[in-house]
Amino acid sequence: MIAPTGTIGLLMDCDTTGVEPDFALVKFKKLAGGGYFKIANQSLRPALVNLGYAPSEINDMMKYVLGSLTLHDAPHINTQSLKAGGLTD
Repeated sequence: MIAPTGTIGLLMDCDTTGVEPDFALVKFKKLAGGGYFKIANQSLRPALVNLGYAPSEINDMMKYVLGSLTLHDAPHINTQSLKAGGLTD
């Protein structure tokens, strides 16, 4: 089987966007329109567990790598600023 590449791989929630082996647990993909997209390998949490980190430490590290995964209380663009701009819940 050949892995999906590029955008298809991202849409399918694959850990890689190519057919090359993946050795990084966290990587950045440069976007065509500017900026970067952070990709965290699905193996990150199991790797931290296997290394013996405590659950609270793992949660802290995952939050650092992935962010909070919410706009609630974000410093610049958050639910309040989006509502002020005319968006609804």
